[in-house]
Amino acid sequence: MKRIYSAFIAMFVSFNLLNAQATLVVEAPLNNNSTSANRAPNGTSAHAYMRGCFLVLSSELSNIPPGTSISSFGYTLNSGTAGLSVTGNYSLYLQSTSDVTFQKSTTFATALSGMTQVYASVMTVPVSAVTTSVMVTLSTPFTYTGGGLYVAYDWYSGGPYSSTAAIYLCESVALPLPGGGGASAASGASAPSTITPTNFRPSFLFGFNNPYSNDVQVIGIDAPGKVNNNFNTPHFISALVKNSSSVNLSNIPVTLTVSGANAFTNLQTIPSLTAGSSTLVTFAAFNPLLPGLNTISVTVPGDQNNSNNLSTYSQSVTCDQWAKNPATGNYTANAAGFAAGSGILGTTYLNPVTSTLTGIRTAISTNTPAINQQVYAVLLSSAGAVIATTNTVTIQNIMLGSFHTFTFATPPALSAGTSYYLGLAQMTGTVAYYPAGTYASVYMPTGLYSYSSGGLAGGTMIPLAQNFGYFGIEAVFGHTVTVSVPSQTLTCGLPATLNAVSSTNYSWSTGATSSS
Repeated sequence: MKRIYSAFIAMFVSFNLLNAQATLVVEAPLNNNSTSANRAPNGTSAHAYMRGCFLVLSSELSNIPPGTSISSFGYTLNSGTAGLSVTGNYSLYLQSTSDVTFQKSTTFATALSGMTQVYASVMTVPVSAVTTSVMVTLSTPFTYTGGGLYVAYDWYSGGPYSSTAAIYLCESVALPLPGGGGASAASGASAPSTITPTNFRPSFLFGFNNPYSNDVQVIGIDAPGKVNNNFNTPHFISALVKNSSSVNLSNIPVTLTVSGANAFTNLQTIPSLTAGSSTLVTFAAFNPLLPGLNTISVTVPGDQNNSNNLSTYSQSVTCDQWAKNPATGNYTANAAGFAAGSGILGTTYLNPVTSTLTGIRTAISTNTPAINQQVYAVLLSSAGAVIATTNTVTIQNIMLGSFHTFTFATPPALSAGTSYYLGLAQMTGTVAYYPAGTYASVYMPTGLYSYSSGGLAGGTMIPLAQNFGYFGIEAVFGHTVTVSVPSQTLTCGLPATLNAVSSTNYSWSTGATSSS
């Protein structure tokens, strides 16, 4: 699967704090799964000389306390070189700033004005086919005083070179052109004196001694984003909690609070958690029956770093829908698909009770090349066999950036306690296009909440290795309400009782919500 308007952070750095024992490493800017081989040393002969200068915003450095001494620095690589590692001379410069847009000169020598050289030695770009990182220990530790940072580097390698460029994870949307978030340039012949503006900023890694002896972090929440109350089945909400302290902790209370249409609270205690480790906390069963929007909150008590003590998630209770993705949010930040090829993007779904699937709602991206291309929705078995397909739709401009409901001509019956895949099928395009819209999320649950891809003919669905965020793929079910009266004859002026059955929630014109 390919994508543009790149998505979200790779799982190994998905929590912003990469480890949490004696040393912390903070990723900033937090990558959005954009990638580039042109914004940092990549190990090829065509990029023997590389220079760059980038702005990191104050908001992106919130996990580094003011006064911290930054002692190491690095990059997040989507993949390294191939065949052999490449070593070069690498100089690094840092500068504190209050700038919120990139203000440095595009003349590299001028851009270095006011910056402090914190490293001038060798750096090696590693061989790797998977996501990894490269770090150097600063020769001159840099005191972070708060605010933003300018980061500049100067690289030269005389080889031997790799024929395959290292690819770096980047952030590409926070500071768009024309100003961009930085500037860079490369050459195979000589050091470039001018650097060119870009909105792609490498995901830098800043290392420092962990100042916290009591820091518990709520990383994220596992919960369905939409619940069908007609199923009348409870579900379990979980939260990933991390000990970001430099020491082991014990008896950590973790509180779940649900507010909105349905109220619920539950407390769980983590007996012990070693420094730097995480655990999934599962709360008591929750069965929301009242239609409306819930806000799910998971908290830990106040500690030395209160900025990470709370995580929230939106959930909607309806009479006919289910979804793993959040009930509210922007599904236009990313476009995903198979370029000019074809395939299915699917989400796992465990059906709790016997039901009838009438349709599938999917978020259509804002990718304009998708206009006039064809997609449809599909239901697959847990083994990847195609069970049913919906109507085929030609994407129109009005559909971009919104949800569209695909319907089954013959709604398939789903068995209780059975797993399925709900998917968006992309047909072969006349151009490269990316029809699936997703919702940005730093933390993505695994297992039941994973996403997969496969071919149009079905077959084994392959889990997506990276966090692309939540795909907007939602199930729509048939539902009925039967209304009965005790007599076929009603007398004008006399009361009569109407009884509703076959559903769990009711709303009469009088405002009553009882079954009668």
